[in-house]
Amino acid sequence: MITAEQPEVIARWVQARIPDCAIFDNPAAFGVLRGGRLAAGILFHRYDARAGDIEIVLAADSPRWATRQVFWTTFAFAFLQLGCRRVSARVNASNKRARRLIEGAGFVLEGLLRSAGHDHGDVLIYGMLREECRWLDLSFGPREGLEVPVDTPARRLV
Repeated sequence: MITAEQPEVIARWVQARIPDCAIFDNPAAFGVLRGGRLAAGILFHRYDARAGDIEIVLAADSPRWATRQVFWTTFAFAFLQLGCRRVSARVNASNKRARRLIEGAGFVLEGLLRSAGHDHGDVLIYGMLREECRWLDLSFGPREGLEVPVDTPARRLV
């Protein structure tokens, strides 16, 4: 189940799982619940309405959170609800699992921040443009029993 309840709790949960994670500037957040517990957190921050860009941050305890419905909800929020033209993500170059996830979701490697990571390693910058997003296909959309947050996070960002 996807929830947008208590975004501050979800943000703290994500921060606890990402080393040297900054305090997020009033993030919108979705949580993915499995067995009544938070299995993943998806945060949106650094929203720039004029540029049409928002940054996404993901953390998970298990890969079982990554369903088509979760990806649809994530990108529908950014591209359809907020009207963004792009979504950005930063990934430590040494985090191969996160890189596989981001690249598998359709993000494109756009740049490198040398020695910018918590471990003084490199950080990779990824981006996805709306026209590149395959997750907006309605067949990936909400299913019975899935609660899709409609506008709670958007009110926090705009």
